[in-house]
Amino acid sequence: MASPDQVQKEFEYRRKKQWDIFSWSSTILVAMTGGVIALQTRKEAYRLVFPQKLAISLAIIALVAYAVLWLGHNWTRETAVAKLLGPEVDAELRGEQRPHFGYRGAIVLLALAALLATWYPF
Repeated sequence: MASPDQVQKEFEYRRKKQWDIFSWSSTILVAMTGGVIALQTRKEAYRLVFPQKLAISLAIIALVAYAVLWLGHNWTRETAVAKLLGPEVDAELRGEQRPHFGYRGAIVLLALAALLATWYPF
């Protein structure tokens, strides 16, 4: 049986892991969005052709799928660890209600923005 300190460390690890996944994936998506917009709106605009748009779109989808899966995995593990801490501690650390919009939702919205920037003709 794990000690309370080990359980607390695991909980903190899962929280940090979720933040790290969100942080790197959102940074990449924002950079992709900005890069595509910069290419298409500069003075001598570079128009992406279909194969380039497709490659960028596939990269976005793969990144988001990977991030969403890992965020879900870590959320599930965090939930299990929080239950080990007891209902009072679980409620204090995670709040009484789950957020309706978390990291996964934000990542999906950033992906939609990146896809829109890729396919929208500026």
